[in-house]
Amino acid sequence: MADRPLSRLRPETLDRIRASGAAEEALVELTTSLGMSDNQARDILDLLADTAARHQLSIAAVLNSPELAAIVDRKMGRSDKIKVIKSTLRRLRYPQLTAALDRIDLLSRQLELPGGVRVELPENLEGEQAVVTVQAASAKELRERVAALADCLGGDTLDTIFEIWKGTAE
Repeated sequence: MADRPLSRLRPETLDRIRASGAAEEALVELTTSLGMSDNQARDILDLLADTAARHQLSIAAVLNSPELAAIVDRKMGRSDKIKVIKSTLRRLRYPQLTAALDRIDLLSRQLELPGGVRVELPENLEGEQAVVTVQAASAKELRERVAALADCLGGDTLDTIFEIWKGTAE
């Protein structure tokens, strides 16, 4: 392995790449082509190892999966590509969480929240409180948006979102 392009990585991270067996060359290529920092490389190595263990695959098999191959071939900026790779690996690693987040996203769109209103759940559904943000440029606009928000939250959809989030959905 040529160490020069990997000089930004700590020795421990380089050791993990070297110990990856058949995946070493692909990991070096991925790390150097995207100019990953040590933290980024470690995050991806962790997600790769967890995903491989979950699906009883090698790291090389996960790296060669169609989902990741499509991202590597896609034209996008370095930073965006790293984010999409991490997101895809998380989806592969945590399929139940992914399904819950997808279901919540669909239900959230069905709420048809008014403009200037956002409801945010904790990242990865790990938290105790939702945050509602209402933006308005005047008192009148605020009253209108709050009233419209109340109308949107009247059905069972919001209850279902909270049940999924809290893990009590059927």
